[in-house]
Formats: sequence, structure tokens, C-alpha cells
Amino acid sequence: MPAAMQNYANLWNQWKVKYRMKYANWNIDQTRLSYFRTNVDGIARSKGIRACPVSIYPHLVSCFMDRSVYEQGKLRVRLFVPKLSPTDRVDPKPSVPRNSWDWRTTDKVTPAKSQGLCGSCWAFAAAAAIESKLLIQFNKTYEQYPVDLSEQHLIDCASGGVRTGCSGGNFEDPLFYVSNWFLAKEDTYPYASANGTAGLCDKNRMAATYTNEKVQLTGRGFRRLRSWSAAALRQAVQVAPVMVGFWVPKGSLFEFYTESLWGAANCPVPAGLPNATDAEAKLNHAVLVVGYNMAQKPPYWIVSEWSAGS
Repeated sequence: MPAAMQNYANLWNQWKVKYRMKYANWNIDQTRLSYFRTNVDGIARSKGIRACPVSIYPHLVSCFMDRSVYEQGKLRVRLFVPKLSPTDRVDPKPSVPRNSWDWRTTDKVTPAKSQGLCGSCWAFAAAAAIESKLLIQFNKTYEQYPVDLSEQHLIDCASGGVRTGCSGGNFEDPLFYVSNWFLAKEDTYPYASANGTAGLCDKNRMAATYTNEKVQLTGRGFRRLRSWSAAALRQAVQVAPVMVGFWVPKGSLFEFYTESLWGAANCPVPAGLPNATDAEAKLNHAVLVVGYNMAQKPPYWIVSEWSAGS
């Protein structure tokens, strides 16, 4: 076998072991290998690498490396932006400027999870935001209180006025739902949409949730930033992690992001959209901003991201 082919074969086997991937037969394995090679080559081109140095790729590949372009596209679904009244929008109170902030340093960020083939980033962002808010509000670390809330509960039940499930959603519907009803824990309502299929709201699982295990947003619940600015987001993040939607361009390789910096050049404003309001129509992914660092060059945001499944 030529050296280049052997490199691909070695990396393919390493990847399958890392992500515990098994296929029904040899033909499916080879089809997935062809997608894997295409995606590896795409990463190599983006990094200016011509060969296939196996040693560096385990740090760059994600659990989606065996997916076709069509399957990757299913993860980029519409992130709806409902029109909220002015009273639902806030400007963060001015705070003492800080060069950096990171909720991970105080163990207030729960581990990243994998959404699989379901376009449910909105539900993962909402659940992660609520988990962090609980830890902050009760001054607990994740080690002390390993809270794990159910994204599936939101996917199945927090429908609101738009079509959600695995076909996209918004930030407000799950938060309104948890304000009016409650959110179950993962072990009571486990994730079942990794194959890309959403279910119906399971009333039996909801009924099985003990009162002392129900999580509900009370008081003011949540607020949305009145307008976008980096300074406003930095101030808001100092209060608690913030759910953020953005546009992932087709072919950007974002599905394979695992760690390190993702350059701003990879996130251009969609052509033909002259302002932020119009750009909202193109939002197709959600993350949780848990910090930032202005002291480094280039400055960067710190996010909890789940499409990588890491």
C-alpha cells in the first residue's frame, strides 16, 4: 500500500477507535472512509498542508469526519429570531472593564456534549446556559453538583410557535418553556435524537420527574441584549454565560472544529446582508459564550460548542 494510503488507513482506524465507530459491513465502512478522506483533505488545505501527517490530525478531527456534505448540512439549520418587545431587551449595566473572563476557571461550565445528526444546537445552548446559571446562583462547582439537564425534553416539548425539534429552533422558546413548566434531568429524559429524528413530548417521562429534581426559571427568567456589540457581550458574560447565534458558511469546515482558535475570517457576514438585523435571517448555529480574552493577540471569545462532539 502506498505511504499516503497507509496514512489515511492508520488515521481512519485511530478515529474509529477514538469515537467507537462500527459499521454494518465492509461496503459501508469504505463509503464512510471516502467521506473521511475528503474531509481530512479539506482540513489539510485549510491549514496549508499538502501531505497527510497522521501525527497532527488526531487533534483536528471530530466525530463528524465520516459524514457527507449532505449530512453535514443537516446540522446547519435555521436559528429563528422572534421579535421581542422592548421590555424583553436589556443593556448590560456598566462594569469595570476586564481584559479577560472565563467561567471555566471557577468550574461553572458543564461538559460539552454531542448533538449527533439532530439540528438541536438551540436546545443544547439553552440547557447549558441553565446548567451554568444554576451553578453560579447557588455558588456550586460542577464537581460539587454535576448537573446534567435534558436537551431531549426541550427538543420534544418546547415547540413554541415555530417548527423546532431537529429542524431548527430559537433561544426564547426553550427558556419560556422552562419558565412556564420545568426542565427534567438527563437521566429522566435521555437524549435520543442523535440519528436526526425528534420525538413527541413524552408525558410519562415528565410525570416521572420528581418535584425536587425539576428545574424552573423564576423571577425575571432571561433577557436578550438590546443590540449587538462586543463590549455589551463582554459585560453580559461577566454575569453568566450567554447564548449566541451565528452563521456557519457552507464549506467552512466548522463541523470539524475541536479546539484552538477559529479565525474571524472564517465567519464573514453573508453577502447581500448589509446590517445585523438582516444577518439574523442567516443564523444557523448556536453556542454558549463562557468567556473572552482581550489580552491575547488576536483577542478571542471562549465558547462551549457541541457539534464537534468532544
